[in-house]
Amino acid sequence: MKYRLFTITLLLIGCVFLYGFYESAQADPEFDYGSGIQIGELTQQQQQDLFRLCKVWGFVKYYHPTIAKGDIDWDYELFRVMPEILKAKKEGAANSIMLKWINQLGKFEQATEAWSPEADVKLEATTDWIKDKQQYGKKLSTLLVKIQKAERTEDHHYISFAPNIGNPVFENEKLYSNLDPKDEGYKLLALFRYWNMIEYFFPYKHLMDDEWNGVLKEMIPQFVAAESGLAYKKALLTIIGAISDTHANIWMQDEDLSTFWGKNILPIETKEIENEIIITRILVDNPSSLGVAVGDVITKVNGRSIQKLIEEKAPFCPASNRPTQMRDVCSKLLRTNNAELNISIKGKGDVKLAALGVREVNFWTKDIPAYRMLDDKIGCLYPASLKKGEINDIIEKLKSTDGLVIDLRCYPSDFIVFSLGNFLGTQSAEFVKFTYGTHGMPGVFQFTPKLRVGNPSDSYGKPIVILVDETTQSQAEYTTMAFQSAPNVTVIGSTTAAADGNVSPILLPGNIRTMISGIGVYYPDGTETQRIGVRIDEKMRPTIAGIKAGKDELMERAMAILAGK
Repeated sequence: MKYRLFTITLLLIGCVFLYGFYESAQADPEFDYGSGIQIGELTQQQQQDLFRLCKVWGFVKYYHPTIAKGDIDWDYELFRVMPEILKAKKEGAANSIMLKWINQLGKFEQATEAWSPEADVKLEATTDWIKDKQQYGKKLSTLLVKIQKAERTEDHHYISFAPNIGNPVFENEKLYSNLDPKDEGYKLLALFRYWNMIEYFFPYKHLMDDEWNGVLKEMIPQFVAAESGLAYKKALLTIIGAISDTHANIWMQDEDLSTFWGKNILPIETKEIENEIIITRILVDNPSSLGVAVGDVITKVNGRSIQKLIEEKAPFCPASNRPTQMRDVCSKLLRTNNAELNISIKGKGDVKLAALGVREVNFWTKDIPAYRMLDDKIGCLYPASLKKGEINDIIEKLKSTDGLVIDLRCYPSDFIVFSLGNFLGTQSAEFVKFTYGTHGMPGVFQFTPKLRVGNPSDSYGKPIVILVDETTQSQAEYTTMAFQSAPNVTVIGSTTAAADGNVSPILLPGNIRTMISGIGVYYPDGTETQRIGVRIDEKMRPTIAGIKAGKDELMERAMAILAGK
């Protein structure tokens, strides 16, 4: 038993077939310089037929053994069939076109035995639609059911799974860097590709706010209508946001998006506290020279209310939950394409400040040592500053302390789940289990066995407090889960970023790079972490008064807990 542990141009060839296929995807040059597909205003019939085409194209891509071989460029085949689909007038005509098209792929072997899972199933494949003869026609539906029962191997041109981890690896997907935003074929290819990757290989599809079929129906006209590079990318951000995964965004330097957000920024860090946007850090040598202070409340930017700006920016800031979305929105509130920005401060009036290039301001690095003593007996670990292997020396220092604070309001620079986790735990304890996808039945996710951490023969045994907030993401969340399995740990703070699990990069037309959480991460009892975050023993957030006073209220509370108060 195997486990993966965690963490319009129509091509006519010959005189017999309507559609012909090149012998290999690499030898197919027909649409290298554009799809030739121009749609204009979509009719209701076209929208419905494109919806069906997307689902059929994706299902065949991941289920049909012929596509798995990589001899056919499935992107370009979409461009060959799409014009005919768009011209279909009669009810059911599109189904007949798709039936003839798929039949050209030839015969395939049926599996001798029905596919069965290797482990407990968390998610079933949502493929019952292939049996809907009313929507897809009797013949096409019958063919799709046969394809689902085909013999499949683990060798697939478009999809594999990372060894010993299990997150999907989307292979041989072309970037089409010179995409013309007016090329409706390529824009729809991006939508179809992304929608089906999520449909079959996203472990958290069940946690989305909106039904995924409904998202597809809504996004088809938006992608067709996007006639500029920025409009296309905003459409992509919209559908990326629909999966509610903090790992999912457009992760690249892009001229359109840089201009949209603003190429310059104030050297000021902000955070949403008590429903206000508060200045929490000023990144200049002489902060008082700016005329603003830590703890100030920003009410307007260039005369526009802060709440209005949040409403405009939030839809294009994908995240697993509201606190994390606001973390990212705050990073964009003070961006501009001008040399200056005017901000209004509650109780102080307007202040005009010079803006710097976004890359000139480093919001991510904090001058905090990896390990320090908070008093004579309490140690404090800040994993973002760790050097490779430094944790071993720190463990030796911890042996003489009476308590420990682990500040995970950051992203660890070294993987310490087991090196430190085994020392902290007073007993070997289960702390996580995962789900992973499969070639055998795309869309199914199965559980792995549970992982353990802790070493009773050589453990810390002293009280530990872990600090978390919306900056605690991915590996930081996984690390928290491991450490909190020890009986002497208290986690305090607020909702974490709730994006756990190894990431899977995704490439989309137009040189767009995004990614998803590729494996499901769960507590041993099956409790979700995605969108929810890690378990917190004592919920606490900073206050405006505390920020103004220069206090780290969570750290102060951690010290009180360790003192038994």
